[in-house]
Amino acid sequence: MRRFELHRHQDASGVSGIGVVAQGVQFDDGTCAMRWLSDHRSTAVYESAEDVELIHGHHGMTRLVWVDPIPRIRIEFQPADNDEYLRALGRRQNIIRRLGANR
Repeated sequence: MRRFELHRHQDASGVSGIGVVAQGVQFDDGTCAMRWLSDHRSTAVYESAEDVELIHGHHGMTRLVWVDPIPRIRIEFQPADNDEYLRALGRRQNIIRRLGANR
């Protein structure tokens, strides 16, 4: 799990203000939940950090800033066979690739 903030440099709508306007978290599967800090508070869920930026970035007026570093993933198990080990290794690489893309 990883926390983020939305930093708004210009408020085109005049509703959310400037500065840190929202706080959020990205879960290990990439899903994000975000809470607006304005007078009109609401909470929303997004498929990814990319979706948050696409929807709320307003062409660079707002940016997603990570509060936490990319978490370290450690997978420990005793594979029953080589095929099981290779499948688990592939899943681990996919998770690392997805987290790196959400930097």
